[in-house]
Amino acid sequence: MSHRHPSCHSVTVAVAAILLPASAFCQLRPALQFSDQTASAGLNHVYSCEPALAGMCEMTGAIAVGDFNADGWPDLFALGGSGGAPDALYLNQQDGTFVEVGASWGVARQHAGQGIAIADVDGNGLDDIYVTSLGNPSQPAVGQHLLYLNQGGHFSEVAHAMGVSTSATQVPDGFSATFGDIDLDGDLDLFVAGWTSGATLAAPGNRLFRNDGGTFVDVSGIAIQIPVSTRGFSPTFADMDGDRFPELLLSADFGTSRYFVNRGDGTFDDRTAVAGLGLDGNGMGSAVGDVDGDGDLDWYVTSIKGPVTPSIPGTGNKLYENLGAHQFRDVSVAAGVDAGHWGWGAVAIDLDLDGDVDLAEVNGFSQGGYDSDPTCLWRNDGPLHFTEVGAVAGFNLVGNHRGLVSLDYDLDGDMDLVLTESSGAVTLMRNDLVAGPGAGWIQVVLDTGARPDLAPSGLGATVQVETRGQVWKQTLHGGTSYLGRSELVAAFGLGASRHVDRVTVTWPDGQSTVMRNLAGYQRITIRP
Repeated sequence: MSHRHPSCHSVTVAVAAILLPASAFCQLRPALQFSDQTASAGLNHVYSCEPALAGMCEMTGAIAVGDFNADGWPDLFALGGSGGAPDALYLNQQDGTFVEVGASWGVARQHAGQGIAIADVDGNGLDDIYVTSLGNPSQPAVGQHLLYLNQGGHFSEVAHAMGVSTSATQVPDGFSATFGDIDLDGDLDLFVAGWTSGATLAAPGNRLFRNDGGTFVDVSGIAIQIPVSTRGFSPTFADMDGDRFPELLLSADFGTSRYFVNRGDGTFDDRTAVAGLGLDGNGMGSAVGDVDGDGDLDWYVTSIKGPVTPSIPGTGNKLYENLGAHQFRDVSVAAGVDAGHWGWGAVAIDLDLDGDVDLAEVNGFSQGGYDSDPTCLWRNDGPLHFTEVGAVAGFNLVGNHRGLVSLDYDLDGDMDLVLTESSGAVTLMRNDLVAGPGAGWIQVVLDTGARPDLAPSGLGATVQVETRGQVWKQTLHGGTSYLGRSELVAAFGLGASRHVDRVTVTWPDGQSTVMRNLAGYQRITIRP
């Protein structure tokens, strides 16, 4: 169960060379406040652990967001864990509540589930579900991952038939997974992260699967070279250089995080060291977003603050500023976001709708006194400067949290947060943002159903919003926070603006769709 905690570490050191304009301090900022709506929303899911799998299970607790019945409202899928609870599917009832339908939809399986990835794998317009799993908790085995294809009201499990039931061959493994179109051929490819295999060094546990006309082919070792020692947790496909081909960002434990640059043909080059990355001592969760507002994606990696053992050096979180040309700068200390706790899931999203990207993370672990860690919420104050406001905003919950995803479950324009615990309950924190002149917004959903040459749901497309001389940009990606995926929507805070001059969507094929003179305070769908 989650409990309130006084605060996270509050470190608010400004970047010395940056001067904020006076107007930045004069704008009226909306009051950011969260409230626990778990019970009122009908969410009663608890993740449980089998004692024999405690070592693995205490690192898990997965939840993800999708629109499984295609009604335009975000739903939730949560794993039950190895302790016997079945996986659960919660459909949004459009009135602030959810109804659990896992059994009737064919996904209420009891197993040692680990991580979740959501995407429209077969391109039929419905979100499918991929689950990494160890199988029977009493007899963990390789080859137990699941792929549920959404048939509309029911799922069919096809992982073995489609070639993605196995990501590790020597030991049961598999944590977070992510989908992306690595070769821009219009279908979705898959990456599965492995942590356990890196400890044994017996065989690689991090795997890349290329979608080859509806079945997947393991191209690990051909399209990408990943050191067998990599202790992968959270992968993300995201275009970091603007060439439309997604890079692979992999946060990984024990100093093994990796950054792979797409060569433009769906193969990858490891540029971790030369890019200035891999400085996080224990990479756990991952979030990408334009935190400095310069038009490209930056990378936030959760880690552990404070030394625990020689293998856990306590580097703290890392915020890597994208300088262009695959060069990054560690600005975590200067920006004030390094001092979390034992970090896991993270999101990078504009939570207060003032026009810049905020950061949130969940924490906790049953080692070194970290089991009473609070969640953290860093409010973006301007160029590379954040203030931790979890206690003030009501987002300071104590517990061994793992997953964190964002969604607008009530479609009121501000993004809500859902947390999971290892051996604990799911928690829904509603964003009760006090609306005001500084809280305009617009949300963009992409539909590529009529264009099979483009990735489903516009995955990989860039959305740019312009109004009153300001420009915001987001890329839709299927990246994982930690073990799960947030809602696939480009959600923009507009600050004091109430309308949008122009929205430009640049599709993965390089073509653009432009819409002009739009009212704010709405969610729109754009098609190529």
